[in-house]
Amino acid sequence: MKKSIFGLVFLSTTCFTGLGFAGGLDLTTTYSSRISAMGGGHISLATDAHAPYYNPAAMSFVNRFAFTANFFPLIYQNEAPVGADDALKKSKMSVAPLFYAGAVYRVHDRVHLGLAVYPTALQGQSYSGVDYNDNDLQDLELSIRLMRIEIAPSISVRLLEKLSAGASYRIGYTQYDKKAGVFASTGQPGGSFLDTTVNSWDAKGFKFGLHLEDLHGFSLGVSYRLQQKLTLSGTTKVAGTPIETKQFVTIPMRLEVGSSYRFWNERLTAAVSYAFTQNSKITFDDTQITGFPPESTRQPLQYRDGHSFYAGMDYRHPLSESRSFRVGAGYSLDTAVTNKRYPSPVLPPDAAYHGANIGGGYSFGNHEIGLSVNYGGYSSTTTERGTDPAPIDQTIFLGKYSTRSLGLVLDYQMSF
Repeated sequence: MKKSIFGLVFLSTTCFTGLGFAGGLDLTTTYSSRISAMGGGHISLATDAHAPYYNPAAMSFVNRFAFTANFFPLIYQNEAPVGADDALKKSKMSVAPLFYAGAVYRVHDRVHLGLAVYPTALQGQSYSGVDYNDNDLQDLELSIRLMRIEIAPSISVRLLEKLSAGASYRIGYTQYDKKAGVFASTGQPGGSFLDTTVNSWDAKGFKFGLHLEDLHGFSLGVSYRLQQKLTLSGTTKVAGTPIETKQFVTIPMRLEVGSSYRFWNERLTAAVSYAFTQNSKITFDDTQITGFPPESTRQPLQYRDGHSFYAGMDYRHPLSESRSFRVGAGYSLDTAVTNKRYPSPVLPPDAAYHGANIGGGYSFGNHEIGLSVNYGGYSSTTTERGTDPAPIDQTIFLGKYSTRSLGLVLDYQMSF
């Protein structure tokens, strides 16, 4: 009996290996309607209450106090073969209600403190009406949900008039839920449906940065996030029986560099940025279920290092001494990090992401409201199955994998 359950657990975990932990913790287009409209990722522009998230060093160029609140609904849908080769199925239309709240306060001429709370991941996918076999596992759900929220107390110190350094400490909560069964097409006995929930708090994340502000119109930002290794704990229900489960997660190192230039009486701003994420450190989806050999649920991912590029411009037009509006547009590109030989219906496909962004804002006195829209997607066709370990080829289905997303960023800022 245990041997039979062992095989079912192995196949259920391999069916949807990866599950968003590896690639989903760095959103392409994120907070701030202005930065998002210009393509996203522009750490040299974050001299406001978004600085604890983008680059804590940029807090030094907040005048005295800044506050911002963002609401960022991210709407996305996947399409992938589910259950058999080329059996294309669309997931439910998912909405991730992302948000950001942050504040920065000057406590000394050279020292600023900040605090922000935000999700770095609030995503996953769900397929309904899934038939795992011809008997008792029909018209069920296949779903993956990943949530990570960080709290980031931050500090910045102005080293010179135009140069600052900063750091943020990341306290995080991560939760991961999965519901999946064993497909009859694997040739294995059915009757098993896994329901997993694992979570944990952690307090060992750090991000460091440098910022150079307005040197003859040029600004430059550099930030570095340390790698983290997390252990999530919870249970997996197998045939209705809860079994203690641990999930090991790597948040990879990330290096970001961005520059911007203001010209034409500071009405026009152009920005370009680059981010390197060391995803090659993510080689396995490492799950351990008590009573089963670790190799039975430790499945290959073999990710590649990620490269992200952002470019955009915006124009600010004064309406009066205290009022103005701005418009901006940008482009974002993420190189592929997932492995075509180990695809998943809930992960980004092995292809480059291309995103188009546009937005605007209105400033009045010490207040500003903004809105940006971004649309993007990617698709890839898997024609070869991974075979390491050997049984995994039974759980990979050939065909086209694709993702489309639409994001709206609405924010309010106050500063004085």
